[in-house]
Amino acid sequence: MVPVLPGLYLGCGLADAEEAGRGVVTALLLVDSEPPAAAEGELEAVLRVPLLDEPLSDLLSHLDACAAFISRARKGGGAVLVRCHAGVSRSVAVVTAYLMKANNLPFEEAYAFVRSLRPEAKMNEGFEWQLKLYERMGCEVDVTSPLYKQYRLQKVTEKYPELRDLPRDIFAADPSVARQTPSYEALYKCRKCRCGEPLGNESLATSMMYREAWAGVEWATQRQQPTVIPVASDEAPAAEEGVAGRRERRRITICGHSAIFWAALQAKKKPIGSQLGLSELASVEWLGRPGLKWPGLIPLLFKERRGPPPHVLLIHLGGNDLGLVKGIALALQAKADLELIRSRWPGVQIVWSAMLPRHVWQGVGDPRCLDRARRKVNRELRNALVGGLGQYLPHPEIRIDVVDLYREDGVLLSDKGNDIFLADLQQGLRAALGCPVDASS
Repeated sequence: MVPVLPGLYLGCGLADAEEAGRGVVTALLLVDSEPPAAAEGELEAVLRVPLLDEPLSDLLSHLDACAAFISRARKGGGAVLVRCHAGVSRSVAVVTAYLMKANNLPFEEAYAFVRSLRPEAKMNEGFEWQLKLYERMGCEVDVTSPLYKQYRLQKVTEKYPELRDLPRDIFAADPSVARQTPSYEALYKCRKCRCGEPLGNESLATSMMYREAWAGVEWATQRQQPTVIPVASDEAPAAEEGVAGRRERRRITICGHSAIFWAALQAKKKPIGSQLGLSELASVEWLGRPGLKWPGLIPLLFKERRGPPPHVLLIHLGGNDLGLVKGIALALQAKADLELIRSRWPGVQIVWSAMLPRHVWQGVGDPRCLDRARRKVNRELRNALVGGLGQYLPHPEIRIDVVDLYREDGVLLSDKGNDIFLADLQQGLRAALGCPVDASS
């Protein structure tokens, strides 16, 4: 047995079972498909989670019960042994999850700590993914969370693969996300080669959530004035009537990758300053992180960022992900995270800043196909935002055919491009604050 914390041991096999029976521990948490040994049955408390050490096994749904069992044993003055057959994967995953929940540790730190105590520890990739999802849910299995619902539907289709081939229209819409809008069949196709991206390998959750994907009206990029699409929300802070000077000063957070980082530097050089000319109405906080990809958004907002929640959150992200992940996966991840943000910050107004075109994309693929995927992801998020998640901010004047808007790398905006980008951000934030938009700026 390996001591992890006072009153908590990590073990494996019959040797540790026999040691547990000699009074070293008072409670057993067994994560194994085999029943407990005879000596283990004489302990004060035994919790058995019958799981195989396979990536498809559903460990996530048991993590809260496991953590509660360990906490009760330790608080009662006893000691609990967490074991599986080999003490390498299943028990390691449960102990790691407990450390995350009890000590408010991120997954990487908790897992590294366990491996420092037991170097042979190596949980399978499925458990590792489930613990990262557990972290994103705040180390609590919330059955109402869209993330958890998507996970459970995935597990259903893994257990019953035949469900993937059923017509999607036989499934009722989820009442929690049902909208009074038409549904469409979804198919992700390259407009050039007409090759459809197969959905057979996606989960049933993906299929159901994609009933309205890639459908809708083409966004009018001919507009010379960026327009934010407002969405009514009972929880969002409403703008007070009267002159601007009487409005309550709001908090604005602008987050994203290199585009936000360089825009913040450019703003400091301009008359509008880093507050974008909104200092009488709000305080603007910039969180630009070069190289940031979508999985880093939630840790950036809820772990790195400090202070009270913002009234307005503007997100510009996703460009570093396309080419490395499918557009479908990126859109689903984005919608799930926007839901998570709204659940943690109920009053926040989310403004999604559309992904910009690029001459060069990361990963592999035809740049033209990736640009089409970019537009489709933007449309999918626009539809989701109109459905109640927030507001959408396009950048119609930033076009790939205007060469002097980009630096030589074909990715970052030039000073001229940043000026247009900053003007769009300023207009979008003014609209989110409920202020009149100056069409001349």
